[in-house]
Parts: sequence; structure tokens; C-alpha cells
Amino acid sequence: VISGEQLALLLGGADHLPGTIEESYILELKSKGDKKLYTGESSFEKYSHPQYNQGYLCQIQAYLDYQEIQWGLLLYFCKNDSRVLGYWIERDPHIGRAIRQKALEVKEYVAREELPERPYASPKDEACCGKKSGAFRCDFFSTCWTE
Repeated sequence: VISGEQLALLLGGADHLPGTIEESYILELKSKGDKKLYTGESSFEKYSHPQYNQGYLCQIQAYLDYQEIQWGLLLYFCKNDSRVLGYWIERDPHIGRAIRQKALEVKEYVAREELPERPYASPKDEACCGKKSGAFRCDFFSTCWTE
């Protein structure tokens, strides 16, 4: 959480704020590499956009909901050349409630020492393992898919 006054200093003036200088804001910082050296095409701008990072979007929505703050700023810093991209995220109470409900469900499973139902039918599902090749595995992959 950052004050409107502090954020205005960081951004170069209060006219860059979506709300007032008296409000509090969530400031979320991320770093991301650009694959331009490898592919010849810049990926930083495209893949820093919130539509490509639903996890980051949900993360900032959870913070906004928990703190009951209307606006958050998601800032990405490019690891290759220090470019900065920022996106204002407005609190969406529907997303916040859904995240809170999911967290409460997880808490209940932990209290019962049970595993929830698998959300995917197969460990080869792209949404489960992250990549079509299956090269990425989350930290809980073996727990979820080993009987």
C-alpha cells in the first residue's frame, strides 16, 4: 500500500493518478525479460499486458479487495534494458470475492488435511502444466498426479 502523495512523487505529479492524492493505492512491481535477443521480436510490451498475466491480475485484485482500495498500479521493469510499463488496475469486487472464496476453500481443505478435486482431467492439460510440451510443472504436480 502506498499513499497518493508518495505515488504522485514517483510518477511525477498528481495528474497521473486515476483517483485523488488523498487516496491509498496498491503498487505491485514485477520484472520481466525481453526475448528480443533470441527471437528478434520484442515480447516485453506484449506479454507485460495484464491480459497475458492473469495470475498477476488476480494477485493485485486480491490486494485491492483485501485492503478495500479502488486503484492499483502494476509496474513492469524490463530486465534487459530497464524499460518500464505501467497499467492501472481498478478494483473489481466480483474478482475479489471469487479469489477470497477460493482461498477459504483451500483453508478448509488444509484444516481437513484433504486434497481438493483435480481441476483438470489430465496432467497433459496445457492449463495444468503450463506449456503444451509439459516442460513446466508446478511445485505440486507430483502431489496432484501421484496416487
